[in-house]
Amino acid sequence: MVIVFGLAAFNPAVAEFYRYTDESGQVHFVDDVSKIPQQTQGGMKTYRERYDHLPAADRERIQREQAIANEARARENQERLIQILEISRKEREAYLAKKRPSGDETPFTLKNNQVLVPVTFGYGRTAVETVLLLDTGASVTALHSRAVQGLNLQGLRKARARTAGGGVIDTRLARFDYIQVGPHRIADFSAVILDFEGAAVDHQGLLGMDFLGRFPHGIDMARQVIQWAPR
Repeated sequence: MVIVFGLAAFNPAVAEFYRYTDESGQVHFVDDVSKIPQQTQGGMKTYRERYDHLPAADRERIQREQAIANEARARENQERLIQILEISRKEREAYLAKKRPSGDETPFTLKNNQVLVPVTFGYGRTAVETVLLLDTGASVTALHSRAVQGLNLQGLRKARARTAGGGVIDTRLARFDYIQVGPHRIADFSAVILDFEGAAVDHQGLLGMDFLGRFPHGIDMARQVIQWAPR
């Protein structure tokens, strides 16, 4: 967004001024003929500018003084504008710094009241990035099989897992070289592989307490970050 400010020097519009002398002999200047008493209007004089009645040297002096004053006002306005822009810049930087995750924070996506966390799994020379649902009710981390198809996992072991509803299902257990979430990594990490079927979901498995339980943390829903306790 571009903001354009205009700073113009003060330049009063040309107007007529009227000079008259009252009954006591005092000279007055007014910009409206209706302000002149009726009995003195016959002796009034009209000037294009307020200082036309003055000698040329005095008019030039006044004009120079006005020009200097106008320049000073313009500089003052310019300095004030710079200060306003500087304050705005600092406020924006402070706001962005507050929104920007620190080294001990991990941003997540909030969708349908679900916390979706970016997670990386390493296997051999390959790493796969996934999005897992943060689930403090899950004791183990589970991955949908299609999320790790490109890893060519070896040595899968048969296992059984209990679902949230109390049922038991057959699964496979895979061992990864590491799992990493934000600044935290666990080497030699085991996760359950699920043959997920059903309607499409926004995640590729569950991030369970076998990872979360090792790293104290809090959830900042407003900023959408996981705040890890200092290591």
